[in-house]
Amino acid sequence: MLRQQLVPQHAFIEVVEKSNRLRARIKGTTIPVSVIVRYIQLGETPETITQEVIPHLTLAQVYDALSYYHAHRDEIDEEIALNNDEIYWRNYLRESLGEEGYLKITGQVT
Repeated sequence: MLRQQLVPQHAFIEVVEKSNRLRARIKGTTIPVSVIVRYIQLGETPETITQEVIPHLTLAQVYDALSYYHAHRDEIDEEIALNNDEIYWRNYLRESLGEEGYLKITGQVT
């Protein structure tokens, strides 16, 4: 019983401030829980996510992300809805890749 009290409910998830909002992501990565949820919604399984889509993740991390989603569905669904626009993704790529990386990946610099 003491162990249940000491072990965090979502050991593989951390909540960080990103773009002036709190976001849940897989600890030690930049992968938001919402990305895992979207892959599941698109028909991927936890196994295909870890084997083919994002192979550096473990099944435990993916299942913990899904568990977190079910405990915080409204927050994650709102994040998914907000993230379904082009402006968000352009800003996300700029933030993740830096300006030079963004320009390169979008074909604006060769």
